[in-house]
Amino acid sequence: MKQTFLNSIKRIKGFFANTFCKELPNAVQTIEQYIQHIDNLSQHTKSELTTLINELKELPKQREDQLRDRIKTLRYLPRQTRKELSAFVKQLSIFPTPTANELSDLVEQTRYLAAQMQENTDSIVARLRQLPLHTSKQTDTLITDVGNLKLPTAINDALIAHIKGIVLTAQQKLIANISHLEHRSQEQLIILTDLIKKHTPSCAMIVLFGSYARGRAVIYDEYFVNGVRNTYQSDFDILVVTPYTNTTDIEEQLNEKLTAEYDALFADEIHTPPQFIVESGSTLIKKLKRKQPFFSDIISDGILLFDNGKVILPEPKEFTFAEKKEFAEEGFELYIPDADSFLKGGYFYLNEGDYNICAFLLHQTCENYYHAMGMVFDNYTPKLHKLNIFAARTKGYSRDLATVFPRNTEFEKNTFILLCQAYIKARYDKNYTVTKEELEYMMERIEILKTIAHKICHERIAYYDSRIEDK
Repeated sequence: MKQTFLNSIKRIKGFFANTFCKELPNAVQTIEQYIQHIDNLSQHTKSELTTLINELKELPKQREDQLRDRIKTLRYLPRQTRKELSAFVKQLSIFPTPTANELSDLVEQTRYLAAQMQENTDSIVARLRQLPLHTSKQTDTLITDVGNLKLPTAINDALIAHIKGIVLTAQQKLIANISHLEHRSQEQLIILTDLIKKHTPSCAMIVLFGSYARGRAVIYDEYFVNGVRNTYQSDFDILVVTPYTNTTDIEEQLNEKLTAEYDALFADEIHTPPQFIVESGSTLIKKLKRKQPFFSDIISDGILLFDNGKVILPEPKEFTFAEKKEFAEEGFELYIPDADSFLKGGYFYLNEGDYNICAFLLHQTCENYYHAMGMVFDNYTPKLHKLNIFAARTKGYSRDLATVFPRNTEFEKNTFILLCQAYIKARYDKNYTVTKEELEYMMERIEILKTIAHKICHERIAYYDSRIEDK
């Protein structure tokens, strides 16, 4: 037990020395002295406990006072272990009622205390390595657990101060940039920023854009359309800049694994969902130089959440409304005709009874409508085929888009899942099946999407036209 406990302390010492003691010249020496102190206290522990167990086996031959003298040898254990053994000592107060075997078992259980301490230590070390990736509640719990290690006062105080310093330093710069947001939005963005850095190799820059950056965010709204309950939230729109040119896998990692981890942290409260765009630093520089309005607006109006200083961006260009109108019209003409044609093809294959091809064409219909709206409103559309991400990204263009694919019932949820899966599974998965009823429901909703897409795209282009000076 002594050796196991000493190994735990030595691991702590090594971790402190590498991570926390750079600014504390005497810390390593102090920890060495503490370990030596424990070694001195513990040198007789194993033999004393072994002797005590052997003597317990002779009960009730020995008198009570002789046994209690042997119990006093437990004072050689380190303080935390002695404290945890107090329950064992109290159980001996009813001596000599317990049998020898029962008392022997009690003492044998003390051998596992050091293992429990080792497990607790490993957990603390793991959490320390993740700093400052914690909510305020989790950070408080970590500080409490560190205090329970019963380290020397100087080491304990220095470590806790360092923990608080790491959390504070990481938050101060960020909080200064998002101080206009509600407190809960600030905390969510702090956690989200740390998660992005954790899941993005060599993350270079993180920028908040969209409604939260512009101060027009809807935290949460509940409303009814034709008697159907709907909810609406603005998303955290996040641009992540990385040195790697292949960003597809990183974007998928953020949209799936990171989002799941983030949702779990705030599972008990309403929180803002994130949406990510990942670009390499070199690609972003090229897009800014090539005068792409979407990224120019992000850099001009966005809020910097993190910057490692390794990507130097050119000054973003301001675009005239005439230029924005031209970009919007090009995007509309590129995607809307294809979307309308795919929808016609869907009706044809539904009547032919070829349901899987119908489902695939309906997926392509939706994708192209979403592409068109992205190009008209932002002159940007992501290179992906996931309709759930498209639906989340575009809902800010019109509140009506949030109601196109309701998911209030199991049928609505399952049908939308089938539509999302159709891009791959309808063509390549022999187990993919979709019914005529489900396809007809999809078409009903897609007709609504078509109407909205045509309407808001024309309105947006007309808005650009109305702002053009000297026509």
